[in-house]
Amino acid sequence: MNRKEFLTGAGAMAGVAFLPASLQAATAEEAEEIRAFVREVYRVYSVTMDPVAYRALLAEGYLLLEHGEIMTVDQDVAALPKPENDFKRTDGFEFHQVKAAGDMAWAVYTLRSDIYDSKRGARHRDYLESMVLRRSGKGWQVALLHSTRIEPARK
Repeated sequence: MNRKEFLTGAGAMAGVAFLPASLQAATAEEAEEIRAFVREVYRVYSVTMDPVAYRALLAEGYLLLEHGEIMTVDQDVAALPKPENDFKRTDGFEFHQVKAAGDMAWAVYTLRSDIYDSKRGARHRDYLESMVLRRSGKGWQVALLHSTRIEPARK
């Protein structure tokens, strides 16, 4: 494990450690609201591809942990797909856990994505993700997103 991997893992664990101890399974209504919000984040990212709308879904201090890197809101927004690349993506979600306490929540889910763009062609990707949410006057916003690609089994 290199230093960057250690710091990424330690940062994620520290973030989870500060979540309220009272975090518990969300009510059915809360859970559906949170699942709908998670889907909306991906819709805005990969269908709308609107940097202003996407940024509005991200909390102040937002971090993305992906590919062994820690990315800021500016880095994530800069990575938005470009419509001119004929980008198309269909996402499917399998939610494993949704918990909430007051103005904090998290969702753990598997994301299955079919992706196409003119530069790299068609591909399928599976990810195990956790999203930490914070509720503000604007509704839910993403505070932390951790994404781990699930590699296909080798034959």
